[in-house]
Amino acid sequence: MKPERTHPPRADPPPRVAEPWQGEGFGLLFSGRYPVIGLAERESRPLDDTTALLLDKPPAALPAGERVHELRYSDGRLGMAIDDFGDLGLVVSAPRFGSHHISSDGTTVRSRPARLPAWRWQRLLIGQVLPLVAALRGLEVLHASAIARDGCAFALTGDSGAGKSTLAAQLVLRGNRLLADDVLAISLSDAGIPQAHRGSTALSVGREDAELAAQLVRSRTATAIGSDAKEHVLLPAADRALALAAVYLLSQDDIGAPPIGAPRTPTLSDLMSATYVRYLHTPARLTSQLEVQSAVARHCQIVPVNVGAGLSSAQLAAQLQAHMRTIASGNAR
Repeated sequence: MKPERTHPPRADPPPRVAEPWQGEGFGLLFSGRYPVIGLAERESRPLDDTTALLLDKPPAALPAGERVHELRYSDGRLGMAIDDFGDLGLVVSAPRFGSHHISSDGTTVRSRPARLPAWRWQRLLIGQVLPLVAALRGLEVLHASAIARDGCAFALTGDSGAGKSTLAAQLVLRGNRLLADDVLAISLSDAGIPQAHRGSTALSVGREDAELAAQLVRSRTATAIGSDAKEHVLLPAADRALALAAVYLLSQDDIGAPPIGAPRTPTLSDLMSATYVRYLHTPARLTSQLEVQSAVARHCQIVPVNVGAGLSSAQLAAQLQAHMRTIASGNAR
């Protein structure tokens, strides 16, 4: 499917900052003329090969490309599209949120946001654009939230709606740190150990969990940043990168199964089902993806979690916290 040649929709530029803003997330350093909500801000440092530039210059018109991914609303309207222009890069666009042109090597993002508050238009940037940049730069990206505890990272993965963000919020209320919400970037250390990187700590929960978001704010653990179909709060940045100790696989399908199942060795199916950027199939991407997933299978456990076991999210989070403590204690020995 090849879309027509188009110009991105007209929009106001992102808010500019006097000096180049620098922030860290998804295993990379970002530098640009606008701040990204949820990424840890850093003092300016010389740019290096881990840097991606965020520019407020709108992407230029491009020839027709290949549509590699799209999401549509139930009525058929286009919600988001990703078009591949080969050496000219990729464009992530959404009629409601704007468009972003990513260079083919993942070093530059040129943004044309919609006329919305930053916390709204940056949902597309954080949820799709920066994960794509990380994948282009050789990191594996999982559809997962992640918690930091006792010097280890724990990933919560599962289908959309499985409750990853809700459980992460409940775990934060119990004194754990949020490492990333919804998207987790992983690389390998020099010793081949999977490292879970700090992502966005702008956490979103459904309106049915509005009281949970309010609890985070009342406890001064989080700051409210906006509300639409979800409640959005901002939490402090966690540690920069931690060894990944376990992947909790959330599911509602195991009727009669215990809330937390027996740990097992990850399978290729487990890990491929959790990958986030599924439309990128370059040789470099596939090579790095398999290297990271193989390391996860060697060094981490998969722990089935039955979110349909009849426990509240608070009760399940309490059991998860105890389980994480046991794993972290075992890793320390």
